[in-house]
Amino acid sequence: MSTKYNKDTLLELDFEPLALWSIEDGQLKYKPHKMQPQFEALCQIRNILYAFICGDEVLYIGKTTQGVKQRFLGYCNPGVTQRVNIKCSKKIQELLKQNKSVEIFLFFGNEKFQYGDFPINLAAGLEDNLIAAFNPPWNSLGKKKKATTESEDNEASAGGHQPPQDGLPVALPDDWRNKPHFQVNLQAVVNWEKGYMNIPAESDGFVAGHGSVVNLYLGSMENVVTNTISRKANPNGNARIVFGKRLAEWYQHNFKEDERPDVYIINPYTLFICAKAEKTS
Repeated sequence: MSTKYNKDTLLELDFEPLALWSIEDGQLKYKPHKMQPQFEALCQIRNILYAFICGDEVLYIGKTTQGVKQRFLGYCNPGVTQRVNIKCSKKIQELLKQNKSVEIFLFFGNEKFQYGDFPINLAAGLEDNLIAAFNPPWNSLGKKKKATTESEDNEASAGGHQPPQDGLPVALPDDWRNKPHFQVNLQAVVNWEKGYMNIPAESDGFVAGHGSVVNLYLGSMENVVTNTISRKANPNGNARIVFGKRLAEWYQHNFKEDERPDVYIINPYTLFICAKAEKTS
């Protein structure tokens, strides 16, 4: 008879309750667990395991080399290529709409292991074995398909949402005006003349991590510029994307320096900037 592993098993393995999933204003979010006073600190730890739990059942086990804040963007606002994120996000919301609680547990492992000169990350070492033992239903895409975890999703999304191919633009979602958004200060010289975009602190959590590719659509889904996020350029770690000359010229063609265009965060890898009517000469 096989052993039944559940939530209590994770607690015995030193997993900690971190947060609870919730839906606020139609958007999937997570909020601190009442039993976790160190929520903010734990969200910054990298190289961790996490689990989604409903009742006693472990639904999903994943690993991330990012902090929780960056990793869970993919569940709150998944990109079109992120099939695991999309599936988990949908299933979490289905349970929440049934008034069921979905908890997030975290394991970061304080123990330090080493093989020869090489350090061993305990969370990474445990992932495959835990998935094999628990057999969480959301880690599998079907009996005839292999178990899927974050690593496969990251491979699929490593390039972000690429520019439309063969002249075929992607479509804006119907609710795009309800997405997180911010304004660009065009009076900053680096924005107006060099096409910089610095994401403000209140919006930064909705944008992907350092090195991720981001598409910025300029007033329509046929006009796109692309570059990677830097989280090392700003002292506070907020995202900066240098889109360059094309964005600067688009700003100058569509706006005055004292205006502030609206930028909508469609998902962590896709931004849409609103345009006014083009200037007349």
